[in-house]
Amino acid sequence: MAKRKLEKPVERSEYGVDRRTFIIAWESSDTTDEVYEKLAAASRALSLEPMPLPIILARAAGYRRSGLDLKKFKPGRRPDAEDLKSAQELLADIRAKQAPTPKVDKALVDAVVEELIRRLRGTTMSLN
Repeated sequence: MAKRKLEKPVERSEYGVDRRTFIIAWESSDTTDEVYEKLAAASRALSLEPMPLPIILARAAGYRRSGLDLKKFKPGRRPDAEDLKSAQELLADIRAKQAPTPKVDKALVDAVVEELIRRLRGTTMSLN
């Protein structure tokens, strides 16, 4: 299949962050928020908009896929017991308002699927 050419070239934002700057900021930081702050300062020094955090994370993932052994940060803040309880209550409230999930008879589903396969192959069988 031939690649489709875009009518207009995709505009990419320029953040003024080269590979060296990125790697130094990444490796010298303790959190991804700290990486963002360092890269944002570098961009602003060049009067450019800062690189958004999702793009920073995507660039780091791309470097890792290319074989660059960038450090991995520890997971973010874990919710405390009160946060977890509040989130669980919210989840229970949302689920209580949703329509119940209908029960599915797996044996009936399997039988219907088998019958459909037989019919597609040209051999019919009655479900009765």
